[in-house]
Amino acid sequence: AILEKHHKLQKTERSE
Repeated sequence: AILEKHHKLQKTERSE
């Protein structure tokens, strides 16, 4: 589930 968290973080950074 670590990869999922990392993926979500990247998506949030892109949205900002």
